[in-house]
Parts: sequence; C-alpha cells; structure tokens
Amino acid sequence: MQIAIDINSIQPGDIFITEDPKILQNKAMVQAIIQKGAKKIIKADIFKLAQTYRSRLKNCSVLAIIGSAGKSTIINLLYSILKEKFFVLKTDSTMGIKSLPFTLLKADSKTEIILLEFSSKNANELKKLIQIARPTHLIFGDLDNDLKKASNTFFRKPLQWEKKKKTVCLTPHSSTYTKLLNKTQKYNYQPLIYEGSDLPSQNLNLCYLLGKYFELTENEIQKNLQKYQPDPHQFEIIKTPKLTIIDDTTNNHYQALIFAIQYLKKFFYRKSRKILVLGPIDKLSNLSKKEQRQLEELILDSEIAMIFSQTKNNLKLKLTPVYPFSSLPNIKKRLLQEIKKEDIILIKSSAQKNLTSLINILKTQT
Repeated sequence: MQIAIDINSIQPGDIFITEDPKILQNKAMVQAIIQKGAKKIIKADIFKLAQTYRSRLKNCSVLAIIGSAGKSTIINLLYSILKEKFFVLKTDSTMGIKSLPFTLLKADSKTEIILLEFSSKNANELKKLIQIARPTHLIFGDLDNDLKKASNTFFRKPLQWEKKKKTVCLTPHSSTYTKLLNKTQKYNYQPLIYEGSDLPSQNLNLCYLLGKYFELTENEIQKNLQKYQPDPHQFEIIKTPKLTIIDDTTNNHYQALIFAIQYLKKFFYRKSRKILVLGPIDKLSNLSKKEQRQLEELILDSEIAMIFSQTKNNLKLKLTPVYPFSSLPNIKKRLLQEIKKEDIILIKSSAQKNLTSLINILKTQT
C-alpha cells in the first residue's frame, strides 16, 4: 500500500492512517489531507493493523536486525546486495519505532524480502515488535545489557500460517553467543555463523553470508556492494581540498562509538593524522576500569592523534591527548588551530545542531 502516517509526508494516492480521533473531527484538517492527495483516511492503530496484515505475507522473508551498533549499516548493505535480484523493502531509520509497522504495511504479494531494524531496547516494546513482525530471520550483532535482558522475547514457536523454517545469524564474538545458540537449537531455528576481527568486518561478512544464503554469486555480491548508500550522517565521507571528514552523527550509544573507532582504524593515508570529535556519548562518563582500558587500547591501535570531547563525557586517557569543550565556539577555535592538511576527522554523536554546524565549518577549510 501507498501509505502515510504523517500529514507532512502525504503523497498523491496515499492512504492516510491515524489513531488520533481529533484529526478526523477537524474538518479543516481532513480537507487539508484530501487536498494533499490522500485517497482514503483510516482511523487505526498502525501496530495492530500491521500485525493483522503480516499474516498475509506468508511467502515473504522478514529479516530482523537486532543489536547495539551497526544495524542501519547492515540494512543498507543488505539492501544494496539483494535489491538487484529481489523485490526488497527496508525500514527508514529516521521514522523511529513506527518505521517497522509502516514498512510491513507497504509490502504486497510481490514483496520477497523485508529488512527491519529493531531499534528499541525496552524488553516489552521489543516483545511487541517481534509479535507484529514474526521474523523469518533473526540477525544478531553484539547485545548490550538491555538487549541481553530482552533476548528471551526474540524466539517464537511458529504459528499455523507460518511456512518458512526460521533462521538465526550469530557471531561467536558476541557475549551472548552461547545463550542464543542454545535458544536456536531449542526452537529448531537454522543457525548461520559469521566471523570478523572487528564490528565493521563482522557486518560485512554477515552480509556476504546472507547474500550467498539467498543464492547470489560472489561476483554479484561484490558488484552490488558498489551501489551501497549509507543513511544521511551515517559514516558519510566528505572530502575537501584539505580534509577528510567522516560524519557519523546518527546516535550517541557507547557501542556505536566502538564501531565508529574501528571503522576509523581502517583509514590510512601516508601523511594523515586521525582526529576524533565527540559530542555527548551514553555511558562514557562512567566506564568500568576494564572498559576504560579496552577503549584506550582501541584508540591507540586506531592511531588517533587527538580527541576533542564534550565536557560531560568526562573522558580521561593516559596516552592520547583529550581536549574538553563545552560549546561550538569553544571547540571551533581550538580545532581550527590544530588541523593540518590531509587530516581525517571523525565527528561522532547523535545529530545535534552544534556538531552539524561544526561539519559545515570544516567543509569550508581550504
């Protein structure tokens, strides 16, 4: 279905879905929706509607991507690999939790694969999303503590209408590998195991594995990966005459920071230095001694020359210089003094006005 759940995004021919009775009671608003081109207005709970509709997609593979970091990257990599051979839908990471039912409702009899990002960490919310989506494939990265607590909700006995044997993708590098593998065996899911020396490598190997699972050749996978497009502000590489800027201002999770530093590690230019700029990052101010040591080792291994970190992170490292900042003018002055030609600068946090403004300032440096 062509559907819309936001008045501002209605396109001609859309079915507009809302659970807010005030919209339907407002004649001016209804008229505005019709003028935008909506062919029908439905009052419904989009989650319940999607749950009912899901049972009609009996022959469709529904892939649930679950983890603490790298979910959007996996979805976009898989979309690039699979869309040339299959009719594929994927969630829009900018829509939040409603993206999952919205994507399911857009599927039809031609849809062969649906890629769903499970972004929630709330156990009850995850249980609700799993019950709605009824995934045929569970794809696990590493799980933080909140997701570990919710892992019992991921596995489901098949309903009468479910035909496909269910599959689970796991990595031995995950701290929950053994527990999830036991669940896989208990519920008779087919296990697919993927490896990798770090999170970016694991994600890429996972996508190769699933490409082969869906019967693409090695050449087809490599060719399709060349068409990969990240979401805006997700490891978006910006090259200027002076600098390489990596814009990763999509989220502020600690695991996503680890992923970003491992990604930065792979960049190497002969004369370049690596600089890390951090907005507020969850958990960074209260790391355990073990986590602090692991983070410092990763930063050293990635050859990061200096770090600019917002003061609330309280980041303290022994061997890498850290320059705290509290505002955009504060970091702008110091950073512009420090940068040199051919530097690689990773900007990491959630999308905030001060950091996107900083990226725009860096773009002008010549």
